[in-house]
Amino acid sequence: MAQVIYAVDLIDEAWTVSLMGKPFGPYSTLDAAVRAASNAAHKAEAQGYDAVLTINTPPEPMRDGHAADAAQEGTAGALPGGEDDRAAGS
Repeated sequence: MAQVIYAVDLIDEAWTVSLMGKPFGPYSTLDAAVRAASNAAHKAEAQGYDAVLTINTPPEPMRDGHAADAAQEGTAGALPGGEDDRAAGS
């Protein structure tokens, strides 16, 4: 089965989704980029591809010598589909 690779990255303070290394976006938030990448990966799987999605987030800032708790940042959750939350002007 052919494989497609999607990646979500923060590049120059903007979230992008890349497909096989070709970037798309920008997206206004990490959640919007993950939603777009997830939707695309599901569509690729429906077409018979083996889809891989990698989410590359920057390291959490250190607070008092401890990494910030990701749950407090609100980055975990379900990925609803169908929305296009790309930043204005794209």
